[in-house]
Amino acid sequence: MTRSGLLLIVLMAALTTSACTEAIGTEPKPQPAGYSFAPTVTTVSRPPAPKPRVAVFGDSTALMSSFGLAQWLETSGRGVYVEGRVDLGCGIVRQGLRRDQLGQGPNNPICQRWDIHWREMLEQSRPDIVMVQVGPWDIIDHLLEGDTIWRAPGDPVYDAMLQHEMLAVVDLFASRHVHVAWLTLPRQRVEVGQTLGSENAPGTDPARSRRFNELLAELPEKRPGAVTILDLAAWLTEPGRDQTIRPDGIHVTFETTYTQAAQWLGDALISAFEAAWSANHRPAGPCAGFPGSLSSEPC
Repeated sequence: MTRSGLLLIVLMAALTTSACTEAIGTEPKPQPAGYSFAPTVTTVSRPPAPKPRVAVFGDSTALMSSFGLAQWLETSGRGVYVEGRVDLGCGIVRQGLRRDQLGQGPNNPICQRWDIHWREMLEQSRPDIVMVQVGPWDIIDHLLEGDTIWRAPGDPVYDAMLQHEMLAVVDLFASRHVHVAWLTLPRQRVEVGQTLGSENAPGTDPARSRRFNELLAELPEKRPGAVTILDLAAWLTEPGRDQTIRPDGIHVTFETTYTQAAQWLGDALISAFEAAWSANHRPAGPCAGFPGSLSSEPC
C-alpha cells in the first residue's frame, strides 16, 4: 500500500469516529439562536359548502311547509328550491287497510308507490338535500297484510313495519347521495267534537306521535351520515306557538308557513346540509394525504 493510500484510510477512520462520538455524546452541539425543532404545520382547509338544491317530499303537511320554505330560500339566497313530490292523504306505510274517524278502507294506490314516484322526481330534480315530512297517516289504525289485528305506533309489529319504511326512505335518497332532513311529528290536536285518542280521533293520541318520533330518532344511528332529524315538535312547544302556526292542529297555513321557515326551518335545514357537506367532503391541501385525513391525495 502506498503512503498516500494509508493516509486516506487513517483520515476516513478519524472522521467516522468523530461523527459517532458526536451522535452518542452527552452534550449536543449548541444551536444558533432562534433554532427550533418544532415541525412545520400545514393548514388543511375544507371547501365551502355550495348553495344547496332543496326539495320537499311527503304529505299535505309537507306541502304546506314547502310554500314558506321555497319563499325563504329565494329571499335569503341560501338555497335553490327544486321540485319534490307530495301526495295528499299519503303516509309511508304501504300495505293493508287504514282506519280513522272518517272510516276504513285500502291505502290509496298512489300512496302504495311512493318509492317509485319519489325516485323519478329525485332523478329529475337532483336535489342536494331533501326535507321529508310525513306522519299523520302513519299514526292512525292499520290492518297490515295477512294480519287480523288493527295496529298503530306502540305495537311492536307495527313499529317494526313503520321503521322499515322509514329506513327505506333514507336508503332511497342515500343511494343518490342526497342528505335527508326529516321533521319530527308534532302532536295532532283534536277538533271540536273529538275526544283525545278516541275512536273518532285515533291519531290524536299523544303516545302515537311520541312513538313515531322515537322510531325516527333511531335513524341517524342506523344510517350514519345519511339523515338529520329536525325537531319540529320541540320547536312548537313554546306556549301559544303551535296554536298560532297550526290552527287546525295538523298543518301550517298560507299565512304561517313563511313564519315557520323564517324563524326556524330554513336555518335548521341549511345547517343540516352544511354539517353533512363538511363531514363528507375531503379537505384540500398539499398534505391532505397524511394519516387521519379525509383525503388519499399524496403530500
